[in-house]
Amino acid sequence: MALDGGGVNSPFSAVLSRHIGMPGLEVQQMLTRVRAEVVAATKSRQVPWSHSSLLGEVYLTAK
Repeated sequence: MALDGGGVNSPFSAVLSRHIGMPGLEVQQMLTRVRAEVVAATKSRQVPWSHSSLLGEVYLTAK
């Protein structure tokens, strides 16, 4: 179950918003960092899960 958190955003949304526009960060790397921070922030009560069928590297901003 996802936690809503005590702020404007959920723990996941708050962490994702800090990483999503990071230049040079590949999507899978970004999601790994987000997952680790959410686990730490929620004391392991929330562990984001992702599934991918990407066949190559994907960047949301310039490398």
